Amino acid sequence: MNKLNKNIWLTFSKLKALLKLQEKKIRVLQKIRPITLGLVLITVFYLLLIQPDRYISLAKIVINQGHIQEASAMSLSGGQGVNSIDSAIVAEHIKSIEMLQFLDNEVDLRKIYSRRASVRFSEFSFSTILKLFQNIDIFSRLSSSAGIDDLHRYFLGRTKVSHDAANGIITIEVQSFRAEDSRKILAKIINSSEQFINRLSKEVAIEQLEFIRVEVSNAEEKIIDIQKSMQKIQQRFNVADPTTEVNNTIQMIGELEKQKNTKEVELASRVEFEGETAKPIKKLKHELRVLNKQIQELKEKIIVDSSVTSDNDMLFQQKNLERKLEFASSSYRSALSAQEKIRSESVQNLKKLVVITGPTVEQEASYPKRMYNITLFLCLFGMAYYVFRATYASIMSHKSIG
Repeated sequence: MNKLNKNIWLTFSKLKALLKLQEKKIRVLQKIRPITLGLVLITVFYLLLIQPDRYISLAKIVINQGHIQEASAMSLSGGQGVNSIDSAIVAEHIKSIEMLQFLDNEVDLRKIYSRRASVRFSEFSFSTILKLFQNIDIFSRLSSSAGIDDLHRYFLGRTKVSHDAANGIITIEVQSFRAEDSRKILAKIINSSEQFINRLSKEVAIEQLEFIRVEVSNAEEKIIDIQKSMQKIQQRFNVADPTTEVNNTIQMIGELEKQKNTKEVELASRVEFEGETAKPIKKLKHELRVLNKQIQELKEKIIVDSSVTSDNDMLFQQKNLERKLEFASSSYRSALSAQEKIRSESVQNLKKLVVITGPTVEQEASYPKRMYNITLFLCLFGMAYYVFRATYASIMSHKSIG
């Protein structure tokens, strides 16, 4: 009987402790519920009335080479000629600090991103009240004391840049608190991007032209050096062209030999009739002696020139320099041809920024999507609340069992 009473007492004690824990849980939940409801109402109120409107401006651009009309058509059709790499570079440039600094100087981004709506109390309406509420918001706007890094993060949050690798089209979406500000920012982005791609294109062309200009200059200097070396040899041996000089001398000897043979035949035929003492015969003999003397002098000159050439390798040097001059001249002509080709190609391959659409100007704000944000918040908050309740109930149950 005593054992039964003891069991009944233990069971009663456990039930009493369980009831106390349950009451404690209810009290905690009752305390949390107003706080939870308050947070929900404040958040919904903020999302519905305080968060300011944001207007977007949209544009699509592409980087192409050649004529604008052809490039635009090819880009839209996804055809050849699209430079996807250039488009990717421009997309990264738009998100860079350099672009941010350019925009801040041109349109004063800090002022635009911290701008509040102007309110006319003379035109009192629901729209005026809504603007007053939205001007309270400090979370959506940029702080007036924000540094360059904070400004850059804010800019990236308000600017979306997507790049289609298939056709090279860049889509740019800019948000701000006024439609005209969004259009102004986007117009400056396109302008800066156009200057950027033009600068890149010109730098590549200048580098190519500078390289080939150096090649042309080197080839020209090499030709001048070879010509100077040939001139030194000609001045040293007092000949314009050793090879030509020898060939001309041999040709002159041949001509004189012909004249000599003719004179000898004439002399032989006339001696028989006129005799050795006739004046014409004496004259012919004198002319033959002169011709023989000239022929002998020319032959001696060839022998002397050949000796000099053998001793100093003049002809070898001359031939070697002539071959070098021919090769240098060929290189010079090739460099000039390449220079003209690069100049022509640099004009044909000049990259252009083509604006396909935009910048647009919105009549109604696209952001924030109030009903979507509120629905999403309520769903997430409800899930978090029920997870918390389940976790708390599980903990309390374990305590009651213990």
